[in-house]
Amino acid sequence: MPNWIDGLSDHAKKTRKQVSKPELRLPVKGIVISTRNADVETGDPGSCEIGYYAVVDGCVLLCDENGRPIGPRERLIGEDARRVAGRLLREAWLKRVTESDFNRPIPRPTYRGWR
Repeated sequence: MPNWIDGLSDHAKKTRKQVSKPELRLPVKGIVISTRNADVETGDPGSCEIGYYAVVDGCVLLCDENGRPIGPRERLIGEDARRVAGRLLREAWLKRVTESDFNRPIPRPTYRGWR
Protein backbone atom coordinates (compact mmCIF):
# COMPACT_ATOMS: atom_id res chain seq x y z
CA MET A 1 0.00 0.00 0.00
CA PRO A 2 1.57 3.29 -1.08
CA ASN A 3 2.09 5.98 1.48
CA TRP A 4 0.32 9.33 1.01
CA ILE A 5 3.64 11.18 1.34
CA ASP A 6 5.05 9.27 -1.65
CA GLY A 7 2.13 10.63 -3.69
CA LEU A 8 2.99 14.17 -2.63
CA SER A 9 6.65 13.83 -3.57
CA ASP A 10 5.66 12.44 -7.00
CA HIS A 11 3.29 15.37 -7.49
CA ALA A 12 6.01 17.85 -6.48
CA LYS A 13 8.40 16.38 -9.04
CA LYS A 14 5.79 16.79 -11.79
CA THR A 15 4.96 20.41 -10.99
CA ARG A 16 8.47 21.71 -10.28
CA LYS A 17 9.43 24.47 -12.65
CA GLN A 18 12.80 24.63 -14.27
CA VAL A 19 14.88 27.46 -12.86
CA SER A 20 15.94 29.79 -15.64
CA LYS A 21 19.25 31.59 -15.74
CA PRO A 22 19.07 35.23 -14.70
CA GLU A 23 19.31 37.57 -17.65
CA LEU A 24 22.27 39.88 -17.95
CA ARG A 25 21.43 43.42 -16.80
CA LEU A 26 23.17 46.45 -18.16
CA PRO A 27 24.54 49.15 -15.86
CA VAL A 28 21.76 51.72 -16.28
CA LYS A 29 22.16 55.47 -15.80
CA GLY A 30 19.35 58.01 -15.72
CA ILE A 31 19.01 61.26 -17.63
CA VAL A 32 16.49 64.11 -17.56
CA ILE A 33 15.96 66.53 -20.46
CA SER A 34 13.87 69.68 -20.50
CA THR A 35 11.10 69.70 -23.09
CA ARG A 36 9.42 72.98 -22.07
CA ASN A 37 10.92 75.78 -20.01
CA ALA A 38 9.28 77.01 -16.83
CA ASP A 39 7.50 80.37 -16.81
CA VAL A 40 7.45 82.19 -13.48
CA GLU A 41 4.90 84.81 -14.57
CA THR A 42 2.19 82.31 -15.47
CA GLY A 43 3.19 79.70 -12.90
CA ASP A 44 3.90 77.08 -15.55
CA PRO A 45 6.38 74.58 -14.04
CA GLY A 46 7.58 73.45 -17.47
CA SER A 47 8.02 69.87 -18.61
CA CYS A 48 10.75 67.28 -18.72
CA GLU A 49 11.37 63.82 -20.07
CA ILE A 50 13.05 61.10 -18.00
CA GLY A 51 15.05 58.38 -19.72
CA TYR A 52 17.64 55.72 -19.08
CA TYR A 53 20.74 54.72 -20.99
CA ALA A 54 23.63 52.30 -20.84
CA VAL A 55 27.07 52.30 -22.43
CA VAL A 56 27.84 48.96 -24.11
CA ASP A 57 30.91 48.28 -26.27
CA GLY A 58 31.50 51.97 -26.96
CA CYS A 59 27.86 52.62 -27.90
CA VAL A 60 25.13 54.51 -26.04
CA LEU A 61 21.91 52.53 -25.87
CA LEU A 62 18.54 53.87 -24.73
CA CYS A 63 16.85 51.41 -22.36
CA ASP A 64 14.15 51.19 -19.72
CA GLU A 65 14.81 51.29 -15.98
CA ASN A 66 15.38 47.51 -15.96
CA GLY A 67 18.09 47.65 -18.64
CA ARG A 68 16.04 46.31 -21.56
CA PRO A 69 16.89 48.09 -24.84
CA ILE A 70 14.01 50.25 -26.10
CA GLY A 71 15.60 52.63 -28.55
CA PRO A 72 18.39 53.25 -30.98
CA ARG A 73 22.07 53.05 -30.24
CA GLU A 74 24.78 55.46 -31.28
CA ARG A 75 28.52 55.02 -31.29
CA LEU A 76 30.65 57.18 -29.03
CA ILE A 77 33.34 58.92 -31.03
CA GLY A 78 35.10 61.28 -28.65
CA GLU A 79 31.78 62.46 -27.15
CA ASP A 80 30.34 62.40 -23.67
CA ALA A 81 27.92 59.49 -23.18
CA ARG A 82 25.46 61.69 -21.27
CA ARG A 83 25.22 64.20 -24.14
CA VAL A 84 24.69 61.47 -26.71
CA ALA A 85 21.98 59.89 -24.52
CA GLY A 86 20.28 63.29 -24.16
CA ARG A 87 20.28 63.76 -27.91
CA LEU A 88 18.87 60.27 -28.50
CA LEU A 89 16.19 60.82 -25.85
CA ARG A 90 15.16 64.17 -27.37
CA GLU A 91 14.91 62.60 -30.84
CA ALA A 92 12.79 59.74 -29.47
CA TRP A 93 10.57 62.24 -27.63
CA LEU A 94 10.07 64.33 -30.79
CA LYS A 95 9.01 61.22 -32.71
CA ARG A 96 6.57 60.28 -29.95
CA VAL A 97 4.93 63.69 -29.60
CA THR A 98 1.94 63.64 -31.90
CA GLU A 99 -0.17 66.19 -30.08
CA SER A 100 -0.95 69.46 -31.75
CA ASP A 101 -0.34 72.69 -29.89
CA PHE A 102 -3.63 74.04 -31.24
CA ASN A 103 -5.54 73.70 -27.94
CA ARG A 104 -2.68 74.74 -25.66
CA PRO A 105 -3.28 77.56 -23.17
CA ILE A 106 -1.99 80.86 -24.52
CA PRO A 107 -0.01 82.75 -21.88
CA ARG A 108 -1.36 86.30 -21.56
CA PRO A 109 -0.52 89.02 -19.10
CA THR A 110 -3.15 89.69 -16.48
CA TYR A 111 -4.74 93.14 -16.73
CA ARG A 112 -6.04 94.65 -13.57
CA GLY A 113 -7.93 97.46 -15.24
CA TRP A 114 -7.97 101.10 -14.11
CA ARG A 115 -6.89 101.89 -10.58
